[in-house]
Amino acid sequence: GRPGSGIRWANERRSVISIKSQMHTLENQLNTRGKSTVGEEDSVGDILLSCNGLDSPAFVYDEEAIVQRCEYLRGMADKAGCQLLYSLKPLTFVEVLGLIAPYVDGFSVSSLFEATLARTVAEGERTVHLTTPGLRSNEMGMLAQLCDYISFNSISQWQRHINELEGRVYCGLRVNPQRSFVSDPRYDPCRQHSKLGVPIQEMIGGTAAIPLAADGLSGVHLHA
Repeated sequence: GRPGSGIRWANERRSVISIKSQMHTLENQLNTRGKSTVGEEDSVGDILLSCNGLDSPAFVYDEEAIVQRCEYLRGMADKAGCQLLYSLKPLTFVEVLGLIAPYVDGFSVSSLFEATLARTVAEGERTVHLTTPGLRSNEMGMLAQLCDYISFNSISQWQRHINELEGRVYCGLRVNPQRSFVSDPRYDPCRQHSKLGVPIQEMIGGTAAIPLAADGLSGVHLHA
């Protein structure tokens, strides 16, 4: 990390301490070890060892690095003419989501908790998109208020919930393209016997074939 670069620590209670406001304390601690600043050569471990006042375990992230990546992805999306969504699944710290929000068109979520969190930072025209194998009937009302798009994971989900959601959100159907691009099957949504989406072979002409527009579905969700 670099002095003033925006490195933050978030402890297990999810409170966040900014290096910008605590730099004098950090520098005093480093001075006792013969160092005056946080340098490029310092590892995360070195920095944390120098900060005796911080709780451990801790989560460390660099604001500047996140913003740089967001700017790059925003540029790619603009050139491609597509919308850019951030998935909450890998990281749900609200401070990080606040950094990312200005660069994305919306957020992808997979639970009521994630949808609630996304809506708190999805200002303006930013949208919230949900797809999950585990839609609960008692959560549909809240999800309809929080989400703009909901993609059903299966035909049975669509049959159970389309009447509750039609006209309140845009409804889609998750389709398994049955084309694997991930070498590790644990992370492959298209692996054999996957339960993530309706297999495309069934959509083409099998038992799952349905007229999308006629049944309240406005699109498909593909994940490979």
